[in-house]
Amino acid sequence: MDEHFARIYQHQAEDYDQLVDKEDHEHNLRQRLLDLLAPGDWQEREVVELGAGTGRLTRLLSPLVGRLRAFDASAAMLEVARRRHDPRADHVEFAIAAHHQIPLDDAVADVAIEGWSFGHLAEGLPPSQGADAVRRAMDEMTRLVRPGGMLVLIETLGTGQTTPAPPAPFLDRLYQDLEHQGFARQWCRTDYAFASLPQARRLITFFFGASMVEHLDPQTLILPECTGIWHRTRS
Repeated sequence: MDEHFARIYQHQAEDYDQLVDKEDHEHNLRQRLLDLLAPGDWQEREVVELGAGTGRLTRLLSPLVGRLRAFDASAAMLEVARRRHDPRADHVEFAIAAHHQIPLDDAVADVAIEGWSFGHLAEGLPPSQGADAVRRAMDEMTRLVRPGGMLVLIETLGTGQTTPAPPAPFLDRLYQDLEHQGFARQWCRTDYAFASLPQARRLITFFFGASMVEHLDPQTLILPECTGIWHRTRS
């Protein structure tokens, strides 16, 4: 993982959570996930989430599913996720675990899902090492899913962009590999909406860097973003 993001995940979890809380203000991602399975079916599903972070995707999924077990390697990130979690939702569990060492038995989930974390596994590594890190995580995800269940990967197709395109060559390779493995791709806009210009500048800069502020619309305080959703049924 790139040192910049590793430092954020260990020491700036609160700032990170404030940023992702502004993401997908039109709730497009939720609808795309619902479209993968009928809403009634989701309510019967057991879901395992890898790389849960501060729980941005966990909070989206929690009202929809029957059981959700969320894992992340960063204790700091999960501390925020637990604090923001609705304590009445006792069907959701959190635990510390790396992508390739989830402490669950084989074939325990109807859906295994990750959001914006596989790309970070490969980021900053030589191509062969990055590919190996993602392969091991993918093997673990596949192990957890029952035959006929679904694997879902959510990754960036460009922050600051209005049309989808992988923002780095290593992501382009990753996405091509996924599609060669039989994953179908969808995409949607997951634009950020900020409450004020100072807030937007602060949150965008700390994570993406100052140059990303140039893509912010100063009138609407919207930062465009495209997100890809790759999914495959486990045979």
